[in-house]
Amino acid sequence: MSHCKGCGKKGFFLHISKTGLCDSCMKEALEKAKGQERRWEETKCKMDENLRIANEQVAQLNAARNKYEKTKEYGKLIEVYESILSPLPTTWNSLSHTFLLVEYYQKDNQRDKAWTLLNSILLKYPNEACRVRRAQYRLLKREKNFSEALKMYFLYKFNDCKSIVCWETVRASERNSFCKEAQALAKRAKLDIQAVPQLADSLIKLVENPYTDERTAIREFNSWYSKLV
Repeated sequence: MSHCKGCGKKGFFLHISKTGLCDSCMKEALEKAKGQERRWEETKCKMDENLRIANEQVAQLNAARNKYEKTKEYGKLIEVYESILSPLPTTWNSLSHTFLLVEYYQKDNQRDKAWTLLNSILLKYPNEACRVRRAQYRLLKREKNFSEALKMYFLYKFNDCKSIVCWETVRASERNSFCKEAQALAKRAKLDIQAVPQLADSLIKLVENPYTDERTAIREFNSWYSKLV
């Protein structure tokens, strides 16, 4: 007696294929296979199209940089970048170009747009906190807002040091480099530079504690800062 492995039907006159399926199940299996093949082709076509668009957009961005960056025509450069990168995220990894757009906003004195874009990056790409905080620190330093620049520098170094694998080998040098820049910022912010080593010690403790995050770092900085003003 023939037996279908698919639906379980049995019968003396039931036709069974070499794969152990009856005609009905065989037809269903073939239709399913065709559907999967069709979906794969659609996915492949979509991937190919996204790759084509990505290559085209990268070429446009590079061409705009070559044309406008040397002449400092940042307004025209920004127009090209905005037309391609807005809104985030793109279908390809455009983060490096997005950070360049932040830089062009700064150079073109479009501070609000620079901050909005940085906040957008942080919201959509939380793993990029280190790069965002570094950009914010540099932007604030350029604007001579040294108190806030010090805060962003603290957060930048917190995220940066958290990612260092061989931490013990660079612990002392990282603390020293932090103190040097933090003291320069504190001095220009008219804060007591003698308090910076304490902030550096707090940074080291935060980095070495596996349970800390940016919220913890912000609270630690605010606590330190509140004692100085």
